Amino acid sequence: MKRKLLFVAPLLLAACGGSSLSLDINSDDAAENAPLSSVRAFNDSVDLTTVKSVKVTVSEIWVHVDGDDAKDDVDGTKVEDSAKGWQQVSSEEKSFDLMTVRNEATKPLGDLTVPEGKITQIRLKLKGTAPEGSDKYRIAGAVEEASGTVCDLIVPRSAINPGVKISGVYKAMEIEAGGKHHAIISLKLKDSEKLTDGGATCAYRLNPELKVKKFERKDESETGDDKK
Repeated sequence: MKRKLLFVAPLLLAACGGSSLSLDINSDDAAENAPLSSVRAFNDSVDLTTVKSVKVTVSEIWVHVDGDDAKDDVDGTKVEDSAKGWQQVSSEEKSFDLMTVRNEATKPLGDLTVPEGKITQIRLKLKGTAPEGSDKYRIAGAVEEASGTVCDLIVPRSAINPGVKISGVYKAMEIEAGGKHHAIISLKLKDSEKLTDGGATCAYRLNPELKVKKFERKDESETGDDKK
């Protein structure tokens, strides 16, 4: 990915009066476009849905935008990191507790300036604290158990760079010129487990993925005509 070119895109979009996307996040384990059969824990092990808090920081937000003639149904795995159309739309760090955005609760990630077209992928870069081997990253002190014990969170290196992405097949988010749009994306917690390898530090492993829970034009939502 040619990042030095993409970094200037948000400023250019803002100068041209681009469209806006108000982006929220929650941590439901079964978002609207996720079949319940795909929601599972690893065996009968303790997972992150049992803890008191899971604190993470999003350091960057990227979107991939295709033209209006792009397909409505897209497969998140088909959008390559090297594909044209990636735009960085936020570099503001946002920290939040995933356990406070369960069920219908949400946390705003910002009002983003986005180009006209169809958003076919979103990536959230999480902020890590230290590499954990060749393919994982550690987020120190991210988890607090109900007992008060503080644990680290182990995530794939891809969650740090290039970022957690929308998975599965979903409807592309159509951004109209000058329009105001709203989306809720869900970061699943169920695909996780407490590590019991006898290490000195309490830790949980999470393979995070995003699902599109809701997408609508703001002016249409006010009249009851939602795009979901």
